[in-house]
Amino acid sequence: MANTQAYLPVGDKGLTLLKKGDIVEVITGEQFTFMEAKRTRWVGKGKKDGKSYSVPVYATRGSSKPYITKIVGKDKVVEAAKTDYKKFKVGQLFALEGHKETFMFMKVERRRTKTVVKGKDLASGKIFNIETQFTFTKVDVNKMKKELINA
Repeated sequence: MANTQAYLPVGDKGLTLLKKGDIVEVITGEQFTFMEAKRTRWVGKGKKDGKSYSVPVYATRGSSKPYITKIVGKDKVVEAAKTDYKKFKVGQLFALEGHKETFMFMKVERRRTKTVVKGKDLASGKIFNIETQFTFTKVDVNKMKKELINA
């Protein structure tokens, strides 16, 4: 599972919590959208070209100077992909952030102390109980069809 939030050094502030979708500026002046954290690097999407880059945490190897100078804002496109599970209709397709499976929504159940979403895996046909702490993303079938046709 991907680390979509991490404490990284930012300018003079010290360690700051970055979450997926935060737009940051680095020492070269470029801007990236923070996507996920690795061990000594993080993955960011370039604002100019939209490509993914593996970006270091520190400016040079062995130094304590952070590569990120400041947090600029939030990326609306990344935030728009998140969906509240309470808005799902029976039969609607959804995926979990950081996972490859696609599920079909069945129902929401209350279990003792927690709420779970029942979803059917489209590939295997198995039914899963998914905890609500996951980040749900709605799957748009029509958009996928258009992308496949235009590719």
